[in-house]
Amino acid sequence: MRHDPEILLNQRAARAPDPHGALNPRILDWQGRRVWLVGASSGIGEALARLLAARGAHLALSARRGDALRVLAAELAVPTLELPLDVTQVAPLREACRSVLDAWGGIDLVIWLAGNYRPMRADNFNLQQARDLLDTNLLSVYNGLEVLLPVFKAQGRGGLALVSSVAGYCGLPRSLAYGPGKAALINLAESLHIDLSPQGLGV
Repeated sequence: MRHDPEILLNQRAARAPDPHGALNPRILDWQGRRVWLVGASSGIGEALARLLAARGAHLALSARRGDALRVLAAELAVPTLELPLDVTQVAPLREACRSVLDAWGGIDLVIWLAGNYRPMRADNFNLQQARDLLDTNLLSVYNGLEVLLPVFKAQGRGGLALVSSVAGYCGLPRSLAYGPGKAALINLAESLHIDLSPQGLGV
């Protein structure tokens, strides 16, 4: 039996996801969803915590500044966990993850917002500052993967959202360390999606 190549290509395209659309199903109902925000004490993380709390999510809040987490948690009218930690270290992440699992029995979504910015150009390059920036913005995610991947695989569901930046798409002024770290984060998320999507895990 002969197969028309054009028909086969059209059938394959019909099954394939829209390359310009979302890679993961939209979350429409946040009520009771167990969300761990890593980097929740200020900026986008704090704003997102308030938004998700208004939609009924249960929130685990992590950042270095425990005092800021306590203030934020007190203002949210949903169940919260305050888990101060340093994302550049694996042990505190492992302990915090265990606290979430002990309290809630599982994790539906981790949103990784931890990051830092330091302007840097070639004429003021500082190796230690560049290493510190990459440690926080990129390598910390690998610390998270060490802890979270076994949890998600055991659950058979869940998701990880990595917050990058438009600075990751092209070189920008004063972005000698920040931009490459964000570019790597985009690449990492895409690679993770390839590996985890067939297992029912969202990235």
